[in-house]
Amino acid sequence: MPVMDQAIQNRFDRKLAELFQSEKLPQKVAVAVSGGSDSMALALLLKQWCAQNSIHLAALTVDHRLRPEAAAEADLVGQWLKDYQIEHFVLKGSGEAPSKGVQEYARDLRYTLISETCRSQKIDHLFVGHQMEDLQETFLMRLSKGSGLNGLTSLSPLSENYGLQIVRPLLEFQRSELRAYLQNSNQDWIEDPSNENPVFTRTAVGNIQKSLVSLSGATQNSFQLSIKRLSRSNAALEHYVRRFWGECVIVSEFGFFSVSLSNLLKEPDEIIVRVLGGFIQGLRGHQFRVKLSDLEKLLTQFSDKEVSALDFTLSGCRVLLQEDELTFFRERGRTGLEKMVLDEGTDWIWDHRFYVQLGENSLPVQADEKLEIREIGAAGWRQIQEYEIRSEIHDLPVFVRNSLPAVFKGAKVVAAPLFLGGSGQSGIAMTHFEMLFLPLR
Repeated sequence: MPVMDQAIQNRFDRKLAELFQSEKLPQKVAVAVSGGSDSMALALLLKQWCAQNSIHLAALTVDHRLRPEAAAEADLVGQWLKDYQIEHFVLKGSGEAPSKGVQEYARDLRYTLISETCRSQKIDHLFVGHQMEDLQETFLMRLSKGSGLNGLTSLSPLSENYGLQIVRPLLEFQRSELRAYLQNSNQDWIEDPSNENPVFTRTAVGNIQKSLVSLSGATQNSFQLSIKRLSRSNAALEHYVRRFWGECVIVSEFGFFSVSLSNLLKEPDEIIVRVLGGFIQGLRGHQFRVKLSDLEKLLTQFSDKEVSALDFTLSGCRVLLQEDELTFFRERGRTGLEKMVLDEGTDWIWDHRFYVQLGENSLPVQADEKLEIREIGAAGWRQIQEYEIRSEIHDLPVFVRNSLPAVFKGAKVVAAPLFLGGSGQSGIAMTHFEMLFLPLR
């Protein structure tokens, strides 16, 4: 390996050693490979690191079916990766793309398909090829839309989304050096035509980014340094948010959050806004985008000294203030909550809130069993009346109780571990499933 390429590999390995210093290395990882220079370079660098650490690597390419040449490009990526003995999956989208918001649609489709495949392959770490220019362009895009500090610095080396640990080890690498690495490896790549399409916001922002680094005394590295320092400030704020969360927030096993409003209002406004945002994301899922303006309106409402009682809905949540107790619940909405078929496997995430897994005394769920997780509802609640129901359940508001999950076979409740207090109760598979609320923090 040429000296320059070895230097890049060494930097890459050091970055991953830093990112994984506090956790055990996974046995399997996935890498998203579009065929562009960033993702191809990541795949090659990752191949070396995985080989050194006895980790299985799988590459995932998504054909969004937005361009006629996409299928052939996915096949070409597969041919390239085969030369490196990298396992490759092509994931194909279905349905028609919207006339507006095509990039957002493609992103959501991409992560949905990838997360489903990772789950089926027992993979929980996904590597993506965002590099230095991507980080800077994302910063400028969010700056132009009024994002706060958390949004400006949220493209981080490690994050969680769609039930996956997202790893971005290339944020300190420039695209030019990644392309030089590929050229030295005699490896081609596919140019993404959307990068030069003036219709897309990212293209315009990329031009602004180039103008900024051309200013006197400015470089890509100095721009990067500013973002790094803002990230450090953001991490300090998050430290105090986590401390408040741990000391003052009550996290109910039944899927809601409570806090003393007077204690919350003692904190600086930025801490309050982040705590409120954490409540909503904790109920809606990590990938849910909470509008900062909505959180600021909430802060204004709660800061009104005359307000002692509130009851309203926001972003799929029900917000209830009674005297000094502020509680955020999941709002089931007019159409109800999701219905999840239990395919083959041992664990599932329902409504982005509850982790459901088979109990110790369970056999794996078979595809022909046709079990389903859904909210217990009034009909399911009536079915379990003859059993020993936990006393805490009776203290819950009806709308909270009815929105909790149970396992059904057709119309019949077959498991309701959140509700039932006894064991071995006839007709209900008490020990077959466990359900745990997953708080955000």
